[in-house]
Amino acid sequence: MHHSSRLLFLGLLASATTGSIGCTGEPSEFPEGAQPVVIQPIPEAQLDRFSSGITTQQRLVVRDGATWANVWQQIAGNNRPIPAAPSVDFASNVVIVAAMGMKSSGGYSIDVNDVRTVAQDAWISITESSPGAMCSTAGVITTPVAVVIVQRFAGQVTFLEHAVQDNCR
Repeated sequence: MHHSSRLLFLGLLASATTGSIGCTGEPSEFPEGAQPVVIQPIPEAQLDRFSSGITTQQRLVVRDGATWANVWQQIAGNNRPIPAAPSVDFASNVVIVAAMGMKSSGGYSIDVNDVRTVAQDAWISITESSPGAMCSTAGVITTPVAVVIVQRFAGQVTFLEHAVQDNCR
């Protein structure tokens, strides 16, 4: 299955399943026994939530201060002066960055919805939202990003991708 077809299928599957179980959960794509991890948004990153400096789609797990300083410069983008990177205790935590890339209008957003671990491996649920044909959006370039802190894990990462479209009715 092509990547774009797979994303569309996963988005439709997520919408159908979420509709049948209500707004309280997502379809179970996590392995059995996966334990939920507390997600902490980084308040300083909320300022750049729709206008980051990251212009390509990216999924990152940042595990050290040097990498974080570099990624923060990208997130801050055109802000001048670039604010200092928020403090993160990398001995206990990692930073997850999910960027949508450049979009031609407003109405797009991205979220880290759920993080679960088994042993040292993590599954990270990401949802990209886009405006539907009936939506009125701002005619500006946007670069949505989500930046959160979670408890440190050292193993493999699997990103679970979801795409939803807002019908604006």
